[in-house]
Amino acid sequence: MRQKTRQELLQKIKELEHECNLLRQDNKELSSADKYMREALNNIPAPIYLKDIHGSYLMINKKYEELANVTLVDIIGKNDFDIFPQPVAGLFRSQDEEVIHKRIPCEFEETIPLADGIHTYITSKFPLHGKDGVISAVGGYCTDITSRKHAEIELERIVDLTPDMLCVVSTDGYFKNLNKAWEKVLGYTIEELKLKPFIELIHPDDREDTMKEFNKLLTGEKTSYFENRYKCKDDTYRVFAWNANPVAESKVYAAARDITELKNKEKEKNKLIEELQNALEKVNLLSGFLPICASCKKIRDDKGYWNQIESYIRDHSEVKFSHGICPNCAQKLYPGLYKEKKEK
Repeated sequence: MRQKTRQELLQKIKELEHECNLLRQDNKELSSADKYMREALNNIPAPIYLKDIHGSYLMINKKYEELANVTLVDIIGKNDFDIFPQPVAGLFRSQDEEVIHKRIPCEFEETIPLADGIHTYITSKFPLHGKDGVISAVGGYCTDITSRKHAEIELERIVDLTPDMLCVVSTDGYFKNLNKAWEKVLGYTIEELKLKPFIELIHPDDREDTMKEFNKLLTGEKTSYFENRYKCKDDTYRVFAWNANPVAESKVYAAARDITELKNKEKEKNKLIEELQNALEKVNLLSGFLPICASCKKIRDDKGYWNQIESYIRDHSEVKFSHGICPNCAQKLYPGLYKEKKEK
């Protein structure tokens, strides 16, 4: 019995030693995997970090050390308020709390002051769950978009210099982006324009044709030229000439030019032409040679008849005559009357 117990103990010891060897091997493999993971994270050019739900740092990579000017050893157990200025730390903490509350990954745009100036980042944060499914940590990584942001600002400044109205419209009919020319021409702020569907700004008589054109764009057909009237904040209307590219990424890109003054001048010109045409229709011009009697001053018409000069002119123009006697003729015709007047 004693011999059997001794053998059982030896067997148990042997099994335990085997399990220990397996654990050592697992720990060695885990250590190697952890080392590889650490090297991989340190070679990623984006700052990466891990915090517990209270905001204390659990891990950062080399890029984060460079940007925050801290080491991994120094930051472990500390929070953002120990490292960054109060406004920046407060922003980071509010973002962490939003991720914990929503329980889903969230994306934020951040503007952070660093040693070489202001940088803009797109930060992605995500919750990490423990074995019980409860959120135990928040992870995150940042993408530096400073150069892209500068390029966007420069492009926006250039776009705002153009007098034409440029816009991006979503397929639901709302403005997504507009340049400053819209404010100048219509009187609304850009934010006011974004709050309502563009069709509400269109003159009621132009809405049906405008929607037809918009639907063509949604099907991939380009707009080369289209006119409609837009309502200003002062309730007047301006005439726009449009060209637009069809839907790309669920958006329509369009440009409009204010042609109101041009249309007004065109109306004035057409009105003047119409008036001149009406005047020309009423005027019969006398031209060429007129055969006239040297003695009685009658004019011969195309049929060979001789007409009084006033009759001929009246029939060939809009002139109307009123008859009277000039002083010379009156003296010749009524010499006695003039003689009595002179004696008096």
